[in-house]
Amino acid sequence: MEEDRAAFAGSPHPIYANSRNVAGRLTRFLGVEAKPLYHPPPNADRMLQGGYGDYLFAPGRINPSKRLDLILKGLAASPSKPRLVVAGVAENPSYQSTLHSLARELGIEHQVTWLGPVDDDTLLRTYAEARAVVFTPQDEDYGYITLEAMLAAKPVITVTDAGGPLEFIRDRREGLIASPGPAELGHAFERIMS
Repeated sequence: MEEDRAAFAGSPHPIYANSRNVAGRLTRFLGVEAKPLYHPPPNADRMLQGGYGDYLFAPGRINPSKRLDLILKGLAASPSKPRLVVAGVAENPSYQSTLHSLARELGIEHQVTWLGPVDDDTLLRTYAEARAVVFTPQDEDYGYITLEAMLAAKPVITVTDAGGPLEFIRDRREGLIASPGPAELGHAFERIMS
């Protein structure tokens, strides 16, 4: 922390962060003030807007901090049994196996489509055809997924401790914000699907 403080103090330039969440961490942990400087996601100019399909979409890296297990539990708690399409690569193959096992244990394996790694065209099309995007990270820095969903004109379902996504999503405006519990998330899924 001392080395970080010295490096920032020695800079003649203003300090920027990629979100208010990250700027807040710099202040909290280092006493350094930073201004958020938001940048668009890589495919911003290619995002497509389509109809509102019959599935929820959960794109992104598959790791524990993104809490796909919470999404699966929320899906199981949703009485209408919505479909979920997951796109992304697991950083740890055993975590992916754990998620597949959890889907089986919860009895929702037939509701989940695992696309794995996808090319840009597939990603853009899947955003465009989704009913909504589900993004439930814990204390995310920024979250391109939120902006990609908004560029595709899709509501975002997120959680109260998501961090960066909460800088863009207001409950019942750009999407729904639920407490990070299966029942609460399942209720949000019901609202979006109905």
